[in-house]
Amino acid sequence: MHIEKNVDDGALWLILSNPEKMNCLGLAEYNGLADAIIEASADDTLDVIAIAGTGRAFCTGGNLKEILAEQAKGELPGKVVIQRFADASLRLFQAIESTPKTVVAVVNGYCHAGGLSIALSADICIASDRADFCVPEAKVGLADPYAPLRLARAVGLPTARWMMYTAERISAVRALEISLVNKVVPHDQLKEEATALVRQLQKTAPTSRAIYKKCLNSDLPAFTREAMISANASPDAVEGLRAFVERREAVWPSRRYAAT
Repeated sequence: MHIEKNVDDGALWLILSNPEKMNCLGLAEYNGLADAIIEASADDTLDVIAIAGTGRAFCTGGNLKEILAEQAKGELPGKVVIQRFADASLRLFQAIESTPKTVVAVVNGYCHAGGLSIALSADICIASDRADFCVPEAKVGLADPYAPLRLARAVGLPTARWMMYTAERISAVRALEISLVNKVVPHDQLKEEATALVRQLQKTAPTSRAIYKKCLNSDLPAFTREAMISANASPDAVEGLRAFVERREAVWPSRRYAAT
């Protein structure tokens, strides 16, 4: 499991440490992050949880190669493999949103797919000026139902539609303009600024922040595992994943017209 855990004066730092694979998340990482957050929720010595990345990426979402490898083994039906990843990702996002602790996403680089969902789940997001943000699932035939439910609430419907339909990457500066992140700082100062932010949060009462969080999250749209499973088990999803691994352009089964 590629997660480092550090406790610093009442703050739990969860650091994704698989830079060679852009900190993508396998089952172990999804569940490891969720476990750490759930455990921290019951720890009165911890006040804030910070999630950070290493290398060029914060997190680029689920490990697609792991999904395909599990399906290729043939030990479980393909839909069951998708169910396991859906359950693990849902468990993580719900853990972030439901913990009474204040969760800070410290975005150092690429924040794509499930990485963006982590940032959307978090209470506060601080980003490097080198970071960029993207909803790329449609490029491989997938569809993350979590993103529409949270992204539109954060940035507005037109911008959310643009990001999801085009899969266009947006800069940290643009992310700040559309209120996707709270603050952008020079890359070399990110750790220092993130630590200062954690200390600033700790000057306010944990109980007050927990109550505010509960109120602010009370009207979040519900998110179900069934939506995640059905969205990622379509023929387009199967073709998109194969094309991704084979480094070729996908030929979408759902496309009924001839390409020109």
